[in-house]
Amino acid sequence: MKYKRLSFLFVIIATTLLAPLPVFNTLLFITGNSYTNDFNKKYLFSTDNMEMVTNYFYYKVFNVSRNKRDVVVGVDNFLFLGNRHGSVIDKTRGAYKYNLTDIHNWTDKLKKIQLWYENRGIKFVIVMAPNKHSVYKEKLPDWMKYNGKTITDDIVKLSHEKNINMLDLRNSLKASKKDNILIYTKGESHWNNIGASIAYDNTINFINKKYKNNIQRVKYRIMSNKRGKSPLSVMLKMKNPFNHEDNVYKIKTTAGKIEIVNIDKKTFDNDGEHKIIKNKNIWSNTKFFLIKNKSALNNKKLLFLCDSFSATGDEYIGNSILYNQTFRTIFKLDYHHIKGHRLSNFVAKHKPNIVIYQIVERNLYNNSIVAKLPDIHIDLDNND
Repeated sequence: MKYKRLSFLFVIIATTLLAPLPVFNTLLFITGNSYTNDFNKKYLFSTDNMEMVTNYFYYKVFNVSRNKRDVVVGVDNFLFLGNRHGSVIDKTRGAYKYNLTDIHNWTDKLKKIQLWYENRGIKFVIVMAPNKHSVYKEKLPDWMKYNGKTITDDIVKLSHEKNINMLDLRNSLKASKKDNILIYTKGESHWNNIGASIAYDNTINFINKKYKNNIQRVKYRIMSNKRGKSPLSVMLKMKNPFNHEDNVYKIKTTAGKIEIVNIDKKTFDNDGEHKIIKNKNIWSNTKFFLIKNKSALNNKKLLFLCDSFSATGDEYIGNSILYNQTFRTIFKLDYHHIKGHRLSNFVAKHKPNIVIYQIVERNLYNNSIVAKLPDIHIDLDNND
């Protein structure tokens, strides 16, 4: 009898709580303030709108996030990724546990990767795309502010001591900040297109200086472009609160066409699908693309191993557009998807001249990058 009473009480409470949901959700849908535009039976009893309203209330009134594992609210309404993403909070606060011996071993492996490429006449650079937390420290909440040494500092220090071609963009991006122009937007975890273009310029300059090359850089203009979207707000199930202040900007280059070819991840062959489009950022986190541009400034083959900092999922932000116009041929793939024997076989088959790893800071310390590359012999007849 006790369990029956408890079950009955649970049904009464649940019904009381759920009863207003259909009315609440319908009103939000009619007024255009709903979390989604899909109206159906499931939507009527969804708690998403309730979470949206509650999260927005906490954000606007208390300046805090109800889901700190995913998103942290900072100063001046800046949003930052939470610890669920690469332990980014612990790494920012100096709370990430690591052993310096392990960093030594990891950088030793990275040095071997660099030598593996260079011994085959292939130029190599690993570009660290800084966390927003590193560039906008002053916008972090007080409990996250920290000026001591981090795992990133140790990785960069040891990499430089071992002459590893690691481009740390933190200082360059900090130096480019202006009071009225952001280089990371408030509602994004990525840099905006100003930050993306700075990374591109620094990378080409680094390769030219390191290898005494003369790779021509693309001329471009930065234009205003406000996007009605905030990915970090979406994680909190909020609508974009930055419509009138967040600018992702736009990279404007000389008009040109590129050919996009789908590459089979197993065989590295053309799978038969290709299209010719106007040059733009190409998102490649789940696919492998060959990008051809007959009018590119340099007749080189680039292997571009990267993440969403090269092109966001909606292709609004990234420096992929600039690389497309710089190199005649680009093989573009997320670095998580190719390593070891598969990467070695790919290099043997397609013979790139240059390899750029562009990796966000929070994911820099991982085994994908330093997986051993088996010995192969490559004859590069178009390298200089």
